[in-house]
Amino acid sequence: MKIKNKSVFLLVLLGLSLMLVACGAEQTAVSNDAYQLIIYEGDLFSLKLTEEAEDAFPLIDQLEESDQIAVMGLQDIEIVDWELQTMTLTEDGTSRLETAVSEHPHLSEEARMLSSIKQSTGRSTRLESGLVFRPFEVRFEDDVIYRGVFLDTSSAQSVDYPVIRVTESDAKAVLHVLPGHFQNAMNDPVDEAGEMREALFFQDPNLELDDFEVKIISVSAMTEDAIQFRLLIRDEQLKMLFEMEGKLQ
Repeated sequence: MKIKNKSVFLLVLLGLSLMLVACGAEQTAVSNDAYQLIIYEGDLFSLKLTEEAEDAFPLIDQLEESDQIAVMGLQDIEIVDWELQTMTLTEDGTSRLETAVSEHPHLSEEARMLSSIKQSTGRSTRLESGLVFRPFEVRFEDDVIYRGVFLDTSSAQSVDYPVIRVTESDAKAVLHVLPGHFQNAMNDPVDEAGEMREALFFQDPNLELDDFEVKIISVSAMTEDAIQFRLLIRDEQLKMLFEMEGKLQ
């Protein structure tokens, strides 16, 4: 049927344009929440998370939305260093995370005791000691990319799946993502090209490591599990998302 009235035709075009603009705005809103770091109630001990991913991940997968203590999204991220795999949160994001941790103390006696010792001896901040041992998962568009636990560099617990370290800079939380728990390593010892970094760029700056300790870290960082989880952590979808949102350093 032909549209004879020109004004009606223009109104139809205007209506279609507004619908397209609305759809575009909705897609933008969805993309802002495309990345999620979900932190759960419970800890390594209360959940009985084991060293092996195949045993630990089903336990993390059983956690429900009601078990979440914080969900950090793109709005909480100030900058991402993709090469080092560190993420600096905004002041608001840091404050929100601190509140979540203070409102949800560790469930197990072991986690409470160890985190308290670390904080009292000055080896960790209140935020770091509040997050250590907690499980997390990272999602892209609601799909789980990888899971893991928060662990500090000196933790004696051994896990062969991703961990997050927590430091602070200028009152902002800095999250260091590693494909495994390499004791005394603050950052992933392996760079984006798959080559070992110099110890200066991955060791805990508060520690001085000898050659043997550096060798142990280097070997641990190149296991099959570490290589596979490194690929997940460096997912190209995440990199593109951070780049589009202006988050990449």
